Amino acid sequence: MAPDGTLPGVWVASGHLAAWLRAILLLWMGAYAPAIMCDGLRLAPAREQRAPPRLAVASDCGGLRLLPPQASPGPGLSLEKGLRVGAAGGVPKLPRIPGELSRQIEAAAAAFGHEASLVRAMVHVESAFNPLAVSPKGAIGLMQIMPATAAGLGVAAPRRALLDPATNLRAGARHLRRLRDKFPDRLDLVLAAYNAGEGAVARWAGVPPYAETRAYVQSVLEWRGRYQQGGEGGEPASPAAAYARSCGPAGED
Repeated sequence: MAPDGTLPGVWVASGHLAAWLRAILLLWMGAYAPAIMCDGLRLAPAREQRAPPRLAVASDCGGLRLLPPQASPGPGLSLEKGLRVGAAGGVPKLPRIPGELSRQIEAAAAAFGHEASLVRAMVHVESAFNPLAVSPKGAIGLMQIMPATAAGLGVAAPRRALLDPATNLRAGARHLRRLRDKFPDRLDLVLAAYNAGEGAVARWAGVPPYAETRAYVQSVLEWRGRYQQGGEGGEPASPAAAYARSCGPAGED
């Protein structure tokens, strides 16, 4: 036990003994997910304890991934309360999106012929609604767009411009429209290309067998279903479950 009372490899934010014991069991099984709350207990690797990473980018099926502490901070939504999992488990609740941001998402989606639920799901998974999120690879903003991609879409001074929510959403929606036109009626390929690049989809003639990409596709489909339902109970949309069954064992990049 460390001098501050925490166990090595575990950061305890709050919680009771039963939750703590469950967390230790999950760690022992190697199945924990950093920054997912369970009865008030939050876990993070020991090396992250001094500077806990923030919720910013997501590519796993839970809808969240962590940016390292050195990534640019930003006013993203606090999803901890919405993603709290009760003792009996359950489906995470949808976060409350500020009205102005919600309207900007709807406007960008409508401008390029997308359903708002899809764009919301992508923003949820890409940046946790943090307009200042910057990934280790340099993707920027709400829809995590690379500056080179934005420049190809006609965005001037993309490194600065992509930090503006409306500009980022329009660029992301435009890029998404181009991918949907290239892969009509194949949303799984569209999302895979958005995550891994069109070249990877072409090389594999389908969704690449990359663990991150497959998790990303499934996560966006699930959250799209949740946003379509407005968070009203039930299981995630069935296309995600069908996609998961069709994937088979995931490979690595």
